[in-house]
Amino acid sequence: MDITASGKVRVYWNAGDPTQLFPDYSVFIDEVPAGVQEWDSPILGDGIYCFGFRVFNGTVEELNTCLTETIVVRLGAEAYKPPMQPTLNVEYVGNDNYQLNGLIPYATNGYWSQATKVKFFTNDGLGGAVNYAVPLGGGYINCFTMIYQTAATYLAWLPNNNRKFGMIAYNVGDVASEQADEVALIPNNALPPAPTFSLTAGRD
Repeated sequence: MDITASGKVRVYWNAGDPTQLFPDYSVFIDEVPAGVQEWDSPILGDGIYCFGFRVFNGTVEELNTCLTETIVVRLGAEAYKPPMQPTLNVEYVGNDNYQLNGLIPYATNGYWSQATKVKFFTNDGLGGAVNYAVPLGGGYINCFTMIYQTAATYLAWLPNNNRKFGMIAYNVGDVASEQADEVALIPNNALPPAPTFSLTAGRD
């Protein structure tokens, strides 16, 4: 692949792990010199490979948070078919509770597989990026069947502040979907008080 950047470019990946559809940014696998670069990956076996890139100027590394800066390559046959991209909806329901709802369409052709479970994720509540390494609830949430789609819900108790949420669907073999579009939610703490009223019996 061709890379254009103003500094060195560090390359990250997930080593082809189909259960982790995002690069591991803790250790880079290669560093490409500054300028207009061309980079060749190592020989790849079957798997789902996610590559991420960050520019490094010798002192500081930029932090990419956009999904558009990640390249996903799927190699292999039946075992690596992912579920379709899920849709995430989040609602603040009061008392520091968030209702997370995920919908995953049924497979529409031979490229996709059916989702059987999902993971929900959130950020630090301070405006940071969604942490896809730590799922809410500690792991998978099972899907249930609806017409033309599967769904999953989760009620998360979290401090009522600046939140972002993410979601990934998985099939029975733990192959991951693309990440759902993230949802940012700043709940309103200043709810109006409940109304008061009185009734007086009378007759015209």
